[in-house]
Amino acid sequence: MDRPAPPADLTAVATARFNALVNESLLHSCLDALRRHGVAEDRIGVVWVPGSFGILATGSVEQALDRAGLRSGEKGSDAAFAAIETINLLARREH
Repeated sequence: MDRPAPPADLTAVATARFNALVNESLLHSCLDALRRHGVAEDRIGVVWVPGSFGILATGSVEQALDRAGLRSGEKGSDAAFAAIETINLLARREH
């Protein structure tokens, strides 16, 4: 698959305050992926929000930590890549 172009606009990352141990790991892998895909640091915004999101549907804390990147996951990175692809698809549709 071709590497998507980084979005030119601000990219906001919403991170739930719930379960900070898992979500901070997801956030770090997401930010790392955005940077690796060429999103400039000054184009990334992070917003901490109340509640939780369903990226990680798990059966245990250990499984959640693994998927957050401790052993088998990188769901934050996966989410960043999916967001970049979606932004690019929407931009092409507008033109």
